[in-house]
Amino acid sequence: MKSSKIFVGANGETILLAKGRAVAFYPPQKGGEPASYALMESGELARIPGTRWHGLVISRYLKEQGFELVNPHVNPGADYAERLADLLDRQEGRNLVAEAASEKATELQRAFAGQSCTFVPFEETKAAAAVTIKDREGTRTYCIDLTGNFSAGSMRIEYVTGSNLGLDVKLSDGWLVGPNGDVSAMPRNTEYGGLVEKAVYVICNSGLGSLVGDRNLRYCAKSVYTRGTMKFALENGDIVQVGVDGGDDLHVTYFRDGKVQYTRNRMDGPSLGEIVGSIAAVIVRVREQDAAKMKKVTKKAA
Repeated sequence: MKSSKIFVGANGETILLAKGRAVAFYPPQKGGEPASYALMESGELARIPGTRWHGLVISRYLKEQGFELVNPHVNPGADYAERLADLLDRQEGRNLVAEAASEKATELQRAFAGQSCTFVPFEETKAAAAVTIKDREGTRTYCIDLTGNFSAGSMRIEYVTGSNLGLDVKLSDGWLVGPNGDVSAMPRNTEYGGLVEKAVYVICNSGLGSLVGDRNLRYCAKSVYTRGTMKFALENGDIVQVGVDGGDDLHVTYFRDGKVQYTRNRMDGPSLGEIVGSIAAVIVRVREQDAAKMKKVTKKAA
């Protein structure tokens, strides 16, 4: 688990970085990227490239600065460790969806190359458009949305005269419906549902899940989540529920066989990428929990 690999000050120590003081660190992991992540006093996540600081392995350097691996029952910085682990989950969740969307776009490009399809924008105010998918060129195409802070896979299309679609359609913008698909069956993003609704669509459009039940957020005075809930099923049958309460706080719960595996109650930032990550973070955490359990079973069997 990430939280058990995070270093915090044994007595509240901090380390001064370019962006300010850091209160917790996640050093490079074996087989992982050559970089550390730090939680700043401001609550922001910082990435520090490299595997050595001042000539020392980072974990060694941290220990010399008064940091130690977190112990929830001892360290005063245990909350910092959990917050850092949560931010890393969110980042991994966003990357998980982006990569899945890229793979899905490649599949769709291959499946519908040369065919006439319909692109249905998520936003209900935008009209669907007929598009012709170009032959696959052997490469993946990403469209980076700096405003939304999210990079999604896209499909190359033939230019449509008078259209503002350009030469690509993104899976973070809408559904691609094949020649024999039912355009009217595609969910549309309402103003009420906003970015939370759209984020659920993006996750499902990436191939990670499929909508179950309500296709939109709906007001429900009798529920804890008065702004509404949506659910999507993962390939393994597990269910992720996304709810928004009266204060516009996001609550995401991961269910397996009807039992709660993990709940995350936080929405970081107003961008699409941050909300996608905030939702997919529960998938990352449960996968991590499953891997830890499997590791224990394997050790016992040995």
